[in-house]
Amino acid sequence: MAHRAELKQEQWRIAQRLATARLLVTGRDAEGTETVELTHEALISGWGRLAAWAANDRSFLVWREALRHDMDRWEHGGRAPELLPTTVALAGAQQWLSERGDELSEAERRYLEAGRARRRSRTRRHRARFSVLGLVLVRIPSATAPGTR
Repeated sequence: MAHRAELKQEQWRIAQRLATARLLVTGRDAEGTETVELTHEALISGWGRLAAWAANDRSFLVWREALRHDMDRWEHGGRAPELLPTTVALAGAQQWLSERGDELSEAERRYLEAGRARRRSRTRRHRARFSVLGLVLVRIPSATAPGTR
């Protein structure tokens, strides 16, 4: 299933034409968002070219569905920072952003950017802590060394 917001205007027009030919079904999800989906899985098994397209898309679609799940959990969790994407998840997202970032919704891109911003902030805080710790450790021996008074 795809949401209308995920499709470009031309893609939505094509989906509507395919729905007229009864190859796709348009409708609305529980939130009232317009959707489109295949009328039957037999389309993929019986139409070789479509099956190849679907196979090529599968890994992206699996990743995107996981992204949406994580994003929904973050939204329902009050946008808690600890529910933002991890460093590993952001590294995995980088491939898809460079290859197919234009296919992501604005909300998906904002969620990933919020994760990157949190990671940058945490990295800065860690560096600051280590810098302060380094300064303290450098000063302690010189202050307590014999003959420094």
